[in-house]
Amino acid sequence: MNGIGWKSSSRSMSFALIALLAGCGTEPAGESSDDSGLLADTFGSGSVDTSGSGSVDTGLNDTSTVADTAEDTIADTAVEDVAPDAESDTVADTGTDTSDDTTTTLGELPCEVATILETNCQGCHGAVPVYGAAFSMLTMADLLSPSFTDASRSVAELMVERIVDVRAPMPPALQPMLSASEIATLTAWVNGGSPAGEACLPPDTDTGSDAGTDATDTAVEPDTTVDPDAGADTTVDPDTTPEPDTTVEPDTTPEPVCEWEVDFLANEGLGEGDATPFTVPRSANHYECFYFRPTWTGTAQGLKFSALIDDERVLHHWLLYAEVGSGTPGTRQGCSGSHGDATLIAGWAPGGDDWVMPPGVGLELPTDTTYFVEIHYANPRNLVTTDRSGVRICGTNTLQEHAAATHWLGSESILFLGAGNHDVTGTCTPTLTEPAHIIKSWPHMHRYGTSMFSQIVRAGGTRETLIDVPFSFDNQISHDTPFIINPGDSIRTTCRYTTDTFLTTFGPNTEQEMCYNFVVAWPAGAFDTGGGIRGGSENFCLQ
Repeated sequence: MNGIGWKSSSRSMSFALIALLAGCGTEPAGESSDDSGLLADTFGSGSVDTSGSGSVDTGLNDTSTVADTAEDTIADTAVEDVAPDAESDTVADTGTDTSDDTTTTLGELPCEVATILETNCQGCHGAVPVYGAAFSMLTMADLLSPSFTDASRSVAELMVERIVDVRAPMPPALQPMLSASEIATLTAWVNGGSPAGEACLPPDTDTGSDAGTDATDTAVEPDTTVDPDAGADTTVDPDTTPEPDTTVEPDTTPEPVCEWEVDFLANEGLGEGDATPFTVPRSANHYECFYFRPTWTGTAQGLKFSALIDDERVLHHWLLYAEVGSGTPGTRQGCSGSHGDATLIAGWAPGGDDWVMPPGVGLELPTDTTYFVEIHYANPRNLVTTDRSGVRICGTNTLQEHAAATHWLGSESILFLGAGNHDVTGTCTPTLTEPAHIIKSWPHMHRYGTSMFSQIVRAGGTRETLIDVPFSFDNQISHDTPFIINPGDSIRTTCRYTTDTFLTTFGPNTEQEMCYNFVVAWPAGAFDTGGGIRGGSENFCLQ
């Protein structure tokens, strides 16, 4: 692998949440973004493109809600050439009497504040910020530093706004929102002037020996004296309480059998097979598309899609698409935000695990198309670095029993007049002759999107929820949604938005809107009822 020490994403985390995402973000610097980017916008909001136009139809007013549902599981990783955190209020023990010394410090973070930050924020905002985070959130100095987006205000002041911001929450949507008590604790601390407090005590490391105690044992022994005249049985029975079973059940999901593996990695675009690491722009947000020709032949299916992570400090996410004529294989270009009729194949963001097809199911991988990996780089600290991140495809020419494909549900009839809350609904009524099996759902909207609700309407009139989740443009992830759709069933998909402009239309740019639920299902083509406004791609079921 060109001498790169890859860090492949762990399968122990559920991609249905991220997948378990950490609260990652960046401080935007006014760069434009594309329609599928996850703008990393920590404690501030960034500028986006306003160009482009889209076809329009109707929209309805409604309100939107956000309820985060994942948890932060990314561990901090030490990386070189990053400035250390500011000093905390600690002084090394030199063995001398320093009782008369005076040292000016910022003091310690109160334990209750530090605990909330450790649990919810430091997965990305750790000693070494990762996945595009712009700063650490470990010490008083970190929290009292000027914000990147507003130097007149501290990180702490903007923090308490973002933790209750429905449009751009921190932690990001699909992660657990802070509890009411946690929000109250941080808000009271900031409103009170962010004072220093008593730091958390280190964990007790006493193993039961005399370590850390005076040689004289001063523990009070319990009185076990028994009155001999009481006539009671003084025999002490041994403790027969069974030890709790701490056995962890192994993951029994069978690993797919890969007949071949293909890596699509970031490069300088010097031709097919170029292995030169891509020079990451010194920019808070940058989107680059890398184009590839499929190297497999014949009819093929993908069984597993794995993230290969090179420089985690600047990698925010990647998305794998297929589109005929989308670009010249072996080249690269900054992504414009419009991907025409590109079909989403797979994706990754911090905390996500490998995307593995169920046993007996393979995702169609056509050879008569161009594949491209769109990578969002978040480099707010202007690090000088290169990157070779990307995706590894595990494929086979031994076709599985069931062929799956990505289908498009939702609506393109978007016209919102006036700022406020809006929603749009599209109904997919497939012409099924046999049951269709949905594996995953992947909501996709733009920066005004706040939530998506897809409901299965059974032929008999009963209704079941396929997906009902908050949406964040910063963190677009897939969800495991195993459902069977029978002949006569339909799927109603509603996208909700909160806009701040007078006119919002359908279109590929981030100032416009979309309403798609990318559904991975088998058999391939089960939800193909015709194209949409954008040009008639296969597997559309929008109206």
